[in-house]
Amino acid sequence: MPNKFVLTMSKLMIVTLLAQQSFAKDPVREPHSHAAHDYEGSVYNKGEILTLLDAIQRAITASPHLKSVQNQLDATKGAALQAGYRPNPELSFEAENILGNGAFTGTDSAEYTFEVNQTFEIGGKRSARQGAANAITQQIHFASLAARLTLERDVHIAYANVLAEAESVKLAIEQEQLAKSVLKTVSKRVEAAADSEIQRSKADVAYAMSVIARQQEQQQLAIAKKTLARLWGATELEYSLDHSHFYELQPPEPLTDYQQKLSHIADMQRLHYLKAEKQSLLKLEHARAKPDPNISLGLRDFRESDDQALLVGISIPIPVFNQNKGNIARAQAQVHQIENETQRAV
Repeated sequence: MPNKFVLTMSKLMIVTLLAQQSFAKDPVREPHSHAAHDYEGSVYNKGEILTLLDAIQRAITASPHLKSVQNQLDATKGAALQAGYRPNPELSFEAENILGNGAFTGTDSAEYTFEVNQTFEIGGKRSARQGAANAITQQIHFASLAARLTLERDVHIAYANVLAEAESVKLAIEQEQLAKSVLKTVSKRVEAAADSEIQRSKADVAYAMSVIARQQEQQQLAIAKKTLARLWGATELEYSLDHSHFYELQPPEPLTDYQQKLSHIADMQRLHYLKAEKQSLLKLEHARAKPDPNISLGLRDFRESDDQALLVGISIPIPVFNQNKGNIARAQAQVHQIENETQRAV
């Protein structure tokens, strides 16, 4: 078995060297040249060349999913802006002792009160809202990045599939031509009584099978081309493709570099900010358990005596029945859930 393996590898090396010498002498017949793919449906004979980078850019520009994610990102930025606003003050007006009877007829004994009320958030509610909103924005940002990388991967695969199917068609055509040549040779030998009729039948079957195989490969190539074109919303591939990037090989980086990059991939970053969002929401629920004071400042005008007086007040909800315990428990459970999911992902 080892000797057979060595012999096979030696043959492959010899064939490769001979092919390289042949193509060096005749660059027009390079394996991926136009001349080497002169058949119907070829992806090398359509004039304008669409490189892999061009295909990726077309897909990104035309992707409705990426546009939707970008709209979602814009929406979260608006939500983050809104989260930083404080409560608006309230202006109130009150008129007392008017339109009555006796001494309170008309407005001569009226008392007018102008008052401004302001709720002051305590316990870190505003910063917790901002933290949650900013974390959501970062999640959508990395979700957008992940969607873009996924689309780039799909284009890479579809582009490579088209080129691979083109090579399969080329090989199938060569096999068909070889089978046709064999059939022609065998037919001559049969007519010369040098071979039996059964040999021509075998060659005829082999040729028919090669025709079917070539047709199947051409169908697969057509499917692969449509699959690639659909990634940017087209129905047909109207460009020649470029195979040169297949030969731009770089040595792999050290394994430690890849391990370090794992923590920075889009999905891991999304989980990181999802955890940050849940932690900020937990802080917000704790803060909501602390009632916000409402302070009022006003002026009262006594029409009867033409006097004025200031009013100052404060009101604070008493957390007797509702201490927000349910929302705190829910937020705490969500934090634990994300922590477990993050550990599982790592």
